[in-house]
Amino acid sequence: MTGLDPETLSGADAARLLAAFAEIERLASAGKLLSARRVESSNVWRRSGHRSAAAHVAEATGTGI
Repeated sequence: MTGLDPETLSGADAARLLAAFAEIERLASAGKLLSARRVESSNVWRRSGHRSAAAHVAEATGTGI
């Protein structure tokens, strides 16, 4: 698949995809949170040269602190 063209989907298919993507997003967010907590408690962020666990997570996820 090279891309998603919503205009080619039926309404029912779009609704199913929406639900699936929402579930994926929920699971991914939970996984990120659990992993970030472990990064903090393990101090791996210090060994990788970051000033804080938040800085490590921000770099890893491409987000701000």
